[in-house]
Amino acid sequence: MGVSELADSADIVIVGGGCVGCSVAFNAAKLQQGLRIILVERQHVGWGTTGKSTAIVRQHYSNPVTAEMALESLKVFENFPQQVGGDAGFKRTGFVLAVGPGDLDSLKKNVDMQRKIGIETSIVEPGELEKLQPGANVKDIAAAAFEPRSGYADPAATTKSFAEAAEKLGVEIVERTRVLKILSSGGKVKGVRTESGEIIGERVVNATNVWASQVMPEGHSKLPIRVLREQNCMFVRPREFTTTLTVWGDFLNGIYFRPEGNDRLVVGSLESNLPELDDPDYCEGVDYETVMSYSQKLFNRFPAMAQGRWERGWSGPYDVTPDWHPILDESPEIKGLYIAAGFSGHGFKLSPVVGQLMAQLIVNGKKHPDLTIFSANRFREGKLVTSQYESNILA
Repeated sequence: MGVSELADSADIVIVGGGCVGCSVAFNAAKLQQGLRIILVERQHVGWGTTGKSTAIVRQHYSNPVTAEMALESLKVFENFPQQVGGDAGFKRTGFVLAVGPGDLDSLKKNVDMQRKIGIETSIVEPGELEKLQPGANVKDIAAAAFEPRSGYADPAATTKSFAEAAEKLGVEIVERTRVLKILSSGGKVKGVRTESGEIIGERVVNATNVWASQVMPEGHSKLPIRVLREQNCMFVRPREFTTTLTVWGDFLNGIYFRPEGNDRLVVGSLESNLPELDDPDYCEGVDYETVMSYSQKLFNRFPAMAQGRWERGWSGPYDVTPDWHPILDESPEIKGLYIAAGFSGHGFKLSPVVGQLMAQLIVNGKKHPDLTIFSANRFREGKLVTSQYESNILA
């Protein structure tokens, strides 16, 4: 990896070196040897939205396609050294999704669906949850779903491992080179224009997340992707708060949180009405009001956090589609242009399987049935992916 003399052509050009782009590169090279694959990243691998991800790995979704993709991705995270190589930093903590009375029926339906496709999950009553997570205030909780195999990983290590495994298979990774525009002519993709020159190629993958619309070819319809600002905070736990925490999705407080080591917590929002950004490059820091809000919500769930303290915060942009699910498809307007964007906060946990399915489409031209619901045309056709919950971040 690094800056190198830019090649003038490739069989496949991948734009974007996050977890999705690097997974696509690895899986495409693995699928067919001898392909010339070039991945171009504007900064360094894992720099963009991947680097700001809280990297939660869970399987709870409202539709069986996404849930099964999450399950298959979990299997990769669990066996990353054998299946990819390197280390994903995966930590198994378990995952809890706590809901109030209004979401109870949906929770039960989802857990039943997930169990049928092989996800290890169950409904736990408030008393059971209190035993599972000592110190939790469960008075407002109707029930929770519990996945013992889920947890979180290291986004930088995961992406670097995908990239290094791809390089071993012959993929050329060019960093610190910005793609200015994807090129097309006569309804076919022709390559990319970078700040250092052009790369000619008949297959181009747009895996640039919140920058996806900026690099699309001239004349292509605007991608239905908004850029929303999601703020994260890290809190230090007081010494007396010794519970071995799972990852939590807390619908009642509108937050999710996960442990960071033994003495810290990372917190983010489950709200859908996040502020929209005009420029994804300017998404830094955290607001005082957010720190105070997260502090109160943590205290609501774990009263011991009244003695905790805020340490630092950061913001990360979400590339959000109207149904909070990605576009995983060949462009219906330009042959050879593949889109893997609009993940709406789901990209990291799904990246192992997204790489596999997109590689099949790009290399062999075979669209797996699971990709049908993520078609680029679904928004104009009114075939949006639906959620059982009001919060689309846990769709």
